[in-house]
Amino acid sequence: MTIDKNRTVPVTAGILFFFLIIIYGFSKNNTHGSDPLFTIYVTSSIVDNGDVDLNEYVYNDSRVLRLPNGKIYYSYPIGTSILAIPPYMILQRYFKFIDERLEAFEADKIIAGLFAALSGVFMFLIFTKQNVSLNGSLFLSILYGLGSSVYSNASTALWSNGTVAFLYSIVLYLILHNKIGLSGIVIGFSYVVRPTSAIVILILSLYILTVKLKWKHKFYYFLGLFLILGGFLYFNYSIYGSILSPYYNAGRVSPGFSSFTEALAGNLISPARGLFIYTPVILFAFYSFQFIRSKIKYYLVAIILVHWYIISGFGHWWGGGSFGPRLFSDLLPFLFFLIYPVGKTIFYPNRSLNEILRFFLLFVILIFSLFQFYIHWNGANNMASWTQWSESGYYKGKLYGDIDTYPIRIWSWDDPQFLRTGR
Repeated sequence: MTIDKNRTVPVTAGILFFFLIIIYGFSKNNTHGSDPLFTIYVTSSIVDNGDVDLNEYVYNDSRVLRLPNGKIYYSYPIGTSILAIPPYMILQRYFKFIDERLEAFEADKIIAGLFAALSGVFMFLIFTKQNVSLNGSLFLSILYGLGSSVYSNASTALWSNGTVAFLYSIVLYLILHNKIGLSGIVIGFSYVVRPTSAIVILILSLYILTVKLKWKHKFYYFLGLFLILGGFLYFNYSIYGSILSPYYNAGRVSPGFSSFTEALAGNLISPARGLFIYTPVILFAFYSFQFIRSKIKYYLVAIILVHWYIISGFGHWWGGGSFGPRLFSDLLPFLFFLIYPVGKTIFYPNRSLNEILRFFLLFVILIFSLFQFYIHWNGANNMASWTQWSESGYYKGKLYGDIDTYPIRIWSWDDPQFLRTGR
């Protein structure tokens, strides 16, 4: 009996979407009160008042800018607020229909879960496009959605990291499906969401220029890209009198600062922010890279290395009071793409691969996956792993205060963040 892939893939993608939405909906943590606090208020201001200022909502806060004209603006990028407009309007209508008030923190978490679930679906479609079996694609997509920072960070509030990861999954899907023109629009908008997207734009644009494509596809890619970027620069100028807002100031990154080497290591292996600690399955990219045929893999690796360098040059490289490798979570779609051959190996045995090696890979991946599912479940459901751990914790048996004052705690193995539960 043969499986009709054209029918099975969309149905499975739909089931995956609702499965992830339900899991995210029942998770307990809502990190709306941190950096993303005013994201949904900007959305509300656009929908209800037709402007992007926050004068109706806040007078003074460290996350806003008060301009000389008296207008108050959110200091963080506006892209996530714009993307949230359609689902926010739908939620408004629904809550009005059931005669209940739509609270900002509710809308924030619901929309964040929507973006995270959609990102998981796009990753599933990417894996199937690479001829990973249905089971393999589903496993990798669930691991992406529930065994990474997508679950513990992106689904808990409208963090720009989660939004940009959502956009990157769409970009990767469009490029691999040869929808190059549309990818230019999406990748351009990623810069409106987060300034580090400049890395992705530059390197993937180089890929588009060098790969064998019809020139009309390349033209539409750059047309869409420049239209979005041009509109964004004009918007900034109309607000700030400058083509970029202060948040986009390149001076915020200083790769020469004294703890740069520590940051490079910390972003990979520290118990509080290490990518390989919180998502160890990514280590299989070193093995699976050789089996990826698409040349895009070289460009994705370049993006990952430059991104790692840039976030390690940020003086606040641990990302404040967040959970796990938040500043690396932007690139999860690219990182998971690099391990898709592992899904092929496990769920569609290769006769050229030693059977003992295959079962060893299966065993290690299952161990990694269970570990990842647990720690990101903890991050999504136990607020103590966020607030309590960020406020105080132990390092070498001594109690220290908040993480921003005592960043040495990032290296604490006797009080690791991913194991913190309520005390």
